[in-house]
Amino acid sequence: MKDYTHFLTKDKIIFTTRGNIHPKGFIRSAALYRNIKEGSRKLENLLFDKEVDEFGTKWVYKTNPSYVKNDKYGRYILVPEEDIVKSFDPFSKEVQERVKLALENSVWGTLFRNLTKLIPIEDIGFIGSFLMGFSTKESDLDIVVRGKKNLEIIKNNFKELLKTLKAINVPKEDIIDISLKKYYSIYNKNENDFRKMMERRWSTIVTKDYMLKIRFSYKESEIDEIIPKIKQREAIVEGQVIDDTGVDFMPRSFKLKSKNKEYLVQTYFWDFTYCVKKGDIIKVKAYLFDNKVLYLCEPEKHGIKFTS
Repeated sequence: MKDYTHFLTKDKIIFTTRGNIHPKGFIRSAALYRNIKEGSRKLENLLFDKEVDEFGTKWVYKTNPSYVKNDKYGRYILVPEEDIVKSFDPFSKEVQERVKLALENSVWGTLFRNLTKLIPIEDIGFIGSFLMGFSTKESDLDIVVRGKKNLEIIKNNFKELLKTLKAINVPKEDIIDISLKKYYSIYNKNENDFRKMMERRWSTIVTKDYMLKIRFSYKESEIDEIIPKIKQREAIVEGQVIDDTGVDFMPRSFKLKSKNKEYLVQTYFWDFTYCVKKGDIIKVKAYLFDNKVLYLCEPEKHGIKFTS
């Protein structure tokens, strides 16, 4: 199952897939929507409310303790494939046609039309409530674009896109404050510079009507996830980011050069999207795997600090 694919389980929970490589018979994921009697979203006569549980620390463990793993890779959710009753592909033609129709006369119409001028429409997908078919007037639009080439095209034309939309790519300070409060309730404040990470989220679009970030996923031929194997120790490494391509994908990844050695930095932390850019001098606290992979997997301990 590919990154961003949503799925419904036999226990009536809607999850989203994390990454593209999974243990045999399981899907690495995060819980998105919970089935409750008073839910405001309807799917196949079931009512849901959005209640994200990324690590299984909020409610998934109480309902399905076997789904939550805690091992050398940290704490995360693995759903058995046999428990999945239906999946939802962000790039399916049915979803694209349905959402395209919904966007035509909406505040997002101009954005969608301009994206289709830049990249193939079949590479534009939708996640969240629009994918599930239970969006409301209050729903945010979540766009995911697949392909490294499409990422470069959008990045190279992003300033012009903002100009066309009469938009900026910096959220208002009150929104930043809300986000920082949320992040530091989850991650170690002393080990992370989230304000600087947020400044690197180049794909943010802020208009008078909405705010969104364009997200990205790999095409099938581009998937090159490395699963670290041998955990050695906790390490703190300072160096320069020499390749930031992977920060737009899941898992978040980038290459760090420290003295004469190169490391692959990797994490499944959702909030670390666009966490660094090429040229940044940073300090990473993570577990060292295979003598070359710095794997951030403990939100209470690990993080990224900017040193210049």
